[in-house]
Amino acid sequence: MRKKKSNVVRIKGFLHGQIVDKATGKVVADSGVMQNQITNYGLRFCLLAAAAGGTGSVQVAGARLGSGSAPASDATVLPGSHSDYYSTVGLAVNGSTQARYTQTYDGTLGEVTLANAGLLAASGGSLIAGNTFASSALGTNQEFHLTYDLNFGTS
Repeated sequence: MRKKKSNVVRIKGFLHGQIVDKATGKVVADSGVMQNQITNYGLRFCLLAAAAGGTGSVQVAGARLGSGSAPASDATVLPGSHSDYYSTVGLAVNGSTQARYTQTYDGTLGEVTLANAGLLAASGGSLIAGNTFASSALGTNQEFHLTYDLNFGTS
């Protein structure tokens, strides 16, 4: 019996966040690696239109932290987003299958409760992907380290 070939491309996103004490470097909270929700907007304008060179296509411009719930597939904003906790992100393309976005947020921007993170098309732009994690307080003597992976595969 011959194995049927598949031309299916799968895209999965994952986020990982850690709160780190700036003085000691000790991790005080860790979200673990969490699979996320890629929004309809993200699929249409970032992953499909951008790859095809379509009108209105966007790229990931930054990430925002918030205190809300997980975004729905039709969400355009990160629930409970903190306006001070938006930043552009660093990008590394690993091999031919992963885009990794990273950023460190300094708690001196203000003490907040964090419970979600998301990738955006711009500081005021639409939500591309996001997820929630166990709620944690970020103090002014701490940093939040965010890693966000978009993995592309055929299996």
